[in-house]
Amino acid sequence: MLCGYGRVAPSRSWVITPRSADELAEALLALRARPGGLIARGAGRAYGDAAQNAGGHVLDMTALDWIGAVQEDESAGGAPTVRVGAGATLGAILKRVVPLGLMLSVTPGTKHVSVGGAIAADIHGKNHPADGSFAACVRSLVICSPGGELRRISPERDGELFAATLGGMGLTGVICEATLALERISGRSLVGEISRCGDLGAVLELLGGDSHRYAVAWVDLLGDLPGGFSRRRRGFGRGVVVRSDYVGRDASRQRSAPGAQSESWHAGPAERPRLRVPDRWQAQVLHTPMIRAFNALRYRLSPASASARPLPFNSHFFPLDALANWNRLYGRAGFIQYQYVVPRGREQVLEQVLVSLDQARVPVFLAVLKRFGRPSGGLLSFPIEGFTAALDIPAGTPGLRSALARADELVAGAGGRVYLAKDVRMEASAMAAMYPQLERFRALQGAIDPDGLLRSDLSRRLGLLAARGGA
Repeated sequence: MLCGYGRVAPSRSWVITPRSADELAEALLALRARPGGLIARGAGRAYGDAAQNAGGHVLDMTALDWIGAVQEDESAGGAPTVRVGAGATLGAILKRVVPLGLMLSVTPGTKHVSVGGAIAADIHGKNHPADGSFAACVRSLVICSPGGELRRISPERDGELFAATLGGMGLTGVICEATLALERISGRSLVGEISRCGDLGAVLELLGGDSHRYAVAWVDLLGDLPGGFSRRRRGFGRGVVVRSDYVGRDASRQRSAPGAQSESWHAGPAERPRLRVPDRWQAQVLHTPMIRAFNALRYRLSPASASARPLPFNSHFFPLDALANWNRLYGRAGFIQYQYVVPRGREQVLEQVLVSLDQARVPVFLAVLKRFGRPSGGLLSFPIEGFTAALDIPAGTPGLRSALARADELVAGAGGRVYLAKDVRMEASAMAAMYPQLERFRALQGAIDPDGLLRSDLSRRLGLLAARGGA
């Protein structure tokens, strides 16, 4: 039985663990004759059902976790690159390269993400306007086609397939290797400017600037007052914005980072996560009154005006790693993370979605806002220029499905979209309305995989593949 990190919508599959690219190719050839198809799975950090395949096979890619030596890429002016297996996690790569004064330019809120998953979802970080999505790190890929052929692809070679693979949710071939670009950093010293904002408009105004490379906002959608839900509740939409950058970021262009080799690497905000939820934990810990009180405290303890201060490297980049198994705090029912983006200029729709959920009595326990810059060109890649909100909601909330369906309508009507890597409940009609390149993706995927070997619970639910017999 497999499920996403939100612990919602589990399904049964046969799991195979290839230990090399050759074993991977053999597995694809062998599975062509079996029903049910297959999908690759990495570290299991997709929140929804993207790495599940009910009644079929799932390829566990975690054994392909090798990391090669850092190389100087002469074609890119001597920029450093590293070849890695698709099962390697971002954390393992950073543990290798950060002591050398190097860094991946794009990282999400957790480092426990596989490279294959990062590419398939075209993940993003707090610095999208400056650096784009994870696609910007990818120089080339080796994928295994449904016919068992290992192919190296890049923007210069097979550019259409490359674009379909970035954000393609593993449906264009099984990613088994990637060559990633690295950037030089002057060290792990970060400085951040923390600002408390009294309403959502002030939050978006600060996020809309370009004065810092990294920017993220926490927003309180429960307010201060106990009792029922109301648009006029005090504190609805207030938040805290953190904007940050490396100290002396111009030094990152230097050929070396003095002293970086002597700095020790930390696996999380400390050597290990500060706390760990037991593996078998099933009880729900988080409740609306608790989160409302926590939000009020967090807001009041934040500086009332912009305050610059040093920021710890790991807790700034990877806040989700401070508590191991944090997803279990939502209990047996799990949670849904609803992440959507609206184009710049349609910020009122971002707020309309939040208000509509509030009016439907949907409690949002965690809300994080960021700004996106130009899209990567991936056919199904999520980021478009505008603002995005990621909302954590208990999955057992009454009326949640209908409330989110209404949110989908608002988002689609504004020209926005929902993040496929976190989705577990959207309908195919909403998908078609949000992703204008879907037909192009279907045509390309169908040409690559005419027998429909590659499939997932997500692809069936959202109609990501061209109609074919048995798919």
